[in-house]
Amino acid sequence: MNDITTAKKAADLIPNNKNSRSEVFYNLGIYFISINEYESAHDYFTRIITEFPTSNLIDTAKAEIADIFIRKER
Repeated sequence: MNDITTAKKAADLIPNNKNSRSEVFYNLGIYFISINEYESAHDYFTRIITEFPTSNLIDTAKAEIADIFIRKER
């Protein structure tokens, strides 16, 4: 199993705690951006928005999604 698959599976094992899980999803999104896996990054930022609508990371996740669109247009 590669590191990406392991990270994705581990993220799903984090207790459904708003702060813990949204932070894990945010960090995974940032990781995927760093390796140019923009679709995976987008998926994790979107999960923050949809699964944790009261998270303190909502605005940051939205900004990261906007940044992904800008990066993809370059």
